[in-house]
Amino acid sequence: MFRGMKLQRGKQPGYYVKWKDDARDVYAEGHNGHIIGDWWPYSLGYLRDRAHASILRGIGGKAGVEAVSIIVGSGGGKNKGYENIDNGNTLGYCGDDTDLMDLSLEKGMLVRVIRGANSNSVHAPPVGYRHDGLYRITGKSPIPEKAEKYRYELARVGNQKPMNKLHPTHEEVDEFYKQNGWLTVN
Repeated sequence: MFRGMKLQRGKQPGYYVKWKDDARDVYAEGHNGHIIGDWWPYSLGYLRDRAHASILRGIGGKAGVEAVSIIVGSGGGKNKGYENIDNGNTLGYCGDDTDLMDLSLEKGMLVRVIRGANSNSVHAPPVGYRHDGLYRITGKSPIPEKAEKYRYELARVGNQKPMNKLHPTHEEVDEFYKQNGWLTVN
């Protein structure tokens, strides 16, 4: 669960440089070696395992490649007017750097969806982040209150295993809180 992470009391979890040895391309389309239900306690975990390319950005991809992964969390925030809409097999997703999303929409590419606990959705894990499968962007619509902001509609691709809500387990949640409590003590 905390494999490869530097855990120091009073500090945010860190990572080891040797992660760079992982041969998987974080910008590869598809599951990229992950199974539905893979769960990580911190964003460093999905970064380490090449499920998503950034801790800070919700859209994972690069110019010329397209968006290959997204983190579904709280979206723009309640005061910003462009929250994510999570209905399980369909999503209304908002984010920055949407040129990558436009390219994925144009090419019909598959996008890895990772749900974060910071979402208000009943489909989100109680803690951490979970890989919930591949989705395809089916459209986009402008958000009237926000200039140059769009909500992207995504639909879960068929012939996948159902979303695995078994992770995190009760034991993983307990261990997360135990470790998190230890980290915050000075």
